[in-house]
Amino acid sequence: PNVELDADDDGELSDKEVEAKADQLGVALLNSVVITGDAAPCPPALLKAFRDKDDGIQVEGTWTCPKRPEKLVMVYGLVSRLTPGHRVIGKMTVGSTRHDFIAQASEQTHEWSIAAGGASATSDTAKSGFGLFTAFVVIGVEHIVFGLDHLLFLLALFLVRGSFRS
Repeated sequence: PNVELDADDDGELSDKEVEAKADQLGVALLNSVVITGDAAPCPPALLKAFRDKDDGIQVEGTWTCPKRPEKLVMVYGLVSRLTPGHRVIGKMTVGSTRHDFIAQASEQTHEWSIAAGGASATSDTAKSGFGLFTAFVVIGVEHIVFGLDHLLFLLALFLVRGSFRS
């Protein structure tokens, strides 16, 4: 469901408007993340949602499976509704083991095999340590090389340089 954030209908979102709807937005975001344990649904519960001064809304939730699964599958459906190239960075903690992941339209599904001591990633986008670092380097290079803002900046430098030579 859509959450109407612009309460005064002025076409802009204030911190106050976002804060007022943070819990509703948090529940909507959590419901867009479907987690199953051994094919059984694990329902979400909102822990907290708040305005992150750096980048929008930060949402924390928990999913409870009916029993300890051997395999967790997460489908992050919201990314299919975002602009192309947009990525969501998240973390999942099973027991004491943390796994970071990157979700994007082409990679919405992540899988983990659950062992007695924690979880191990079985999908390429569920990474930890060096794998996550490598993924961020690739994202950075793609942004620099193919980012329209960078290409326009280089073009502007070239045009300014040419006008100074005249």
